[in-house]
Amino acid sequence: MFYVYKKFGPDGTPCYVGKGHGNRYRDNGSRNADLRAMIAAGGVTTKIVKRGLTEVAALHLERSMIRAMGLARDGGILLNRTIGGQGVSGLRHSEETKRRISKNKKVHFANPESRVKTSEATKAAMARPETRSKVSEAQKKRFADLEERTAAANRRLGSKHPDETRAKIGQSHTGQKRSAEARAKMSSWQVGRKMSIEARAKMSAAAKKRFLDPAERSKATRKNTFVSAETRTKLSAAAKAQWARLKGE
Repeated sequence: MFYVYKKFGPDGTPCYVGKGHGNRYRDNGSRNADLRAMIAAGGVTTKIVKRGLTEVAALHLERSMIRAMGLARDGGILLNRTIGGQGVSGLRHSEETKRRISKNKKVHFANPESRVKTSEATKAAMARPETRSKVSEAQKKRFADLEERTAAANRRLGSKHPDETRAKIGQSHTGQKRSAEARAKMSSWQVGRKMSIEARAKMSAAAKKRFLDPAERSKATRKNTFVSAETRTKLSAAAKAQWARLKGE
């Protein structure tokens, strides 16, 4: 079920109307810039106006309330960007709308200042444990669906990062050490995991193709010189155990 809520400014005047479900009314991150600025200044409160609505009923009430109070840009009092009624769950944009959104995002991120602001805002959000937990749960739920995992893999199929991006990724990982807890989790995920014959065949073919390239072989050799003797021993033992298991299948 859905509800409609109002946000009030420090002086008690309504400043925003929205519809939602769950904890949407508490979410202050995904808001327009004007509302975020007011929230950051402090003193903004929220009140749920009506609960137990269908989504359609909530959208109608949201729109009627916004029209009654008016948008600030049109001489009203609300900081909403639109007159409401657009937020239907599961809504799919038309191809024309998607192209327009894509164009606007490209223009936005072409500006270095915009990229820095977006980056800083994302880092600040992900520094909060509750945000990381929400993202983690959403991703787990999303990728529990085989169809979604396949679609995500196909979207990346054949795509390659430019050299500059790859260098940045490599630099960000250099010297990075995972905590013992993180390593234990990664290890537990692999225990008892068996790849299908088809998956193993694909990995084998890809590795053979890659190592036919002298430059790739040289790169791999240079990387291995930086692996400690202890790590090489562990890798060797793990590989032998893996092959022993495969032969026993």
